[in-house]
Amino acid sequence: MNSERKGMIKIIGTHHFIKEDEIKKQIEEFNPDIVLVELCNGRITVIEHPELAVPERFSLLNWIVNIIKKKAEKEGEEYGSDMISAYKISKKKGIPVGLIDRPLVETKVFFKTIPLNEKITMFNEVRKFSSKKIKISDVINEVDNSNIDEVLFKLKLKCPNLYYYLVTSRDEYMISKIKSYLYDYPNKKILIFIGKGHLKQIESNLFKSNSIAEVVKGGNKRDE
Repeated sequence: MNSERKGMIKIIGTHHFIKEDEIKKQIEEFNPDIVLVELCNGRITVIEHPELAVPERFSLLNWIVNIIKKKAEKEGEEYGSDMISAYKISKKKGIPVGLIDRPLVETKVFFKTIPLNEKITMFNEVRKFSSKKIKISDVINEVDNSNIDEVLFKLKLKCPNLYYYLVTSRDEYMISKIKSYLYDYPNKKILIFIGKGHLKQIESNLFKSNSIAEVVKGGNKRDE
């Protein structure tokens, strides 16, 4: 690992409900030359031009996302606020932004190939989640304080194909994109925002492959 890049890379694993002020604080404190976010061009287009959003046919993936968003709104939270805030704040400050997530349209195609039994399992899990008994704050607390490896392992056991498409394959995609930015931005400070479920594998891969970056764990106190 190149010692000259020590401290030049910071990866923040989030639960996707982090407030704008916290994201802004991370950006201002690290003062990066470029910010990488777990978003794709398709989602950025809708963020910047919501009028271009086209109503989609029903799909399990869209249904899951909409359930989470509606529940979050009712509780005063915004699902995906972390990535949207990171993108908008960086743009406002004139900091280049790199998009590292797999195109949503590809994920939706992969999602259609998931076996019916796994879709039923997810359907039932989301129905439980949508109940009034479970709050977004409970989910945030679980992500913050539980062993994320155990959570992912349970998902992998219940829905191995879903796990592959939503976690493993996206890990691989984002690792490739991050490495391309490391190459394009040598000796520059790079701040990366990704979902906490992707953090360990991406860090591990960058270390293992002797990438030219030192991954510095970021985020709030729960990551210290």
